[in-house]
Amino acid sequence: MFVFDVDETLVSTLHSYGVAAIKTAETYLTEVLGWNNIPDILFNLDDYCRVKEIEGFNSDYDVASLFILFMISIVSGNNSRFDRLKYEKMNFKEQNLTGDFVKKFQIFLNGVGSKPESYLSLIQANPPVFLKNNGDILATNLLENIFQQFYYGNEMFEKIYGNIPYLKHLNPDPLYMKEQLLVDFNDLRRLSSMVKLAVVTGRPKVDLDLFLESNMIEDLFLPDSRFFIENCVENGQSLLKPNPYALNQLIYQNPEIRQLVMFGDSINDYKMMLNAEKNNHTIRFQFVRVISPGCTSPNFDAKYDLMTSKLTWDVFLQFFSPRVNP
Repeated sequence: MFVFDVDETLVSTLHSYGVAAIKTAETYLTEVLGWNNIPDILFNLDDYCRVKEIEGFNSDYDVASLFILFMISIVSGNNSRFDRLKYEKMNFKEQNLTGDFVKKFQIFLNGVGSKPESYLSLIQANPPVFLKNNGDILATNLLENIFQQFYYGNEMFEKIYGNIPYLKHLNPDPLYMKEQLLVDFNDLRRLSSMVKLAVVTGRPKVDLDLFLESNMIEDLFLPDSRFFIENCVENGQSLLKPNPYALNQLIYQNPEIRQLVMFGDSINDYKMMLNAEKNNHTIRFQFVRVISPGCTSPNFDAKYDLMTSKLTWDVFLQFFSPRVNP
């Protein structure tokens, strides 16, 4: 079985999800919290890529949340730790930012003082109430509502969710239309005739289904081979990459697997595979690190590492073995 991460492996997402995360954070600060007189560009795609490199930050909603929480800690004058109660009681109106926040953000990303990792459990397990980053997208999940509005645009948002977005006065250009398939269409179709294909992704199901359908490859990844991290919850906790829960579920539902080749672009993908390998000793695991055209993840020691800028037929053929039925 060949298992693909999706973002920056099968599909280019830097100018869709990356831009959406940045715009969501900036819009939340101005439209929801009422900040004004802030720079036109608070964060850039390099900042986005740097956060995505951090183990555990696989969700773009978490990236947007981190941007928001960081800016709140900066204007409060204390970025050494995140005082939850203090920030929930703050008056966020009429905030004015100075140019030195850029320097402070780089220091923050480099792990000096409060580290980005320290925000992760707060974001995922017990988000501050002002973020409202949980629950239904049309009811309580305001951050996701804004993110999906930028990703889909108003018209497609209403078509998918059956309601208008929260910030209906905004009318952004749909970012999902900037996504492109990174694997040759004919190579992918040829590959599917030889081996079962699957995806394990942090994307929402509606996003993946739309992408597969618009690129006419939905028949290559059957519904029982699409595993979504958003559905991986245990005791109220989201089991995000590198937790192997989703990959283990895929293996459990496909007991015939003897070889599993994982294609991914991040340390989170690689560690997810390693964690799954620990409990599945009858399967031969291999990992292909894809060097995406967008964010370039840092080097990591992958036993089966193959660095490539594009997945081609020649790359795929290297992982077929006459001794192992994939």
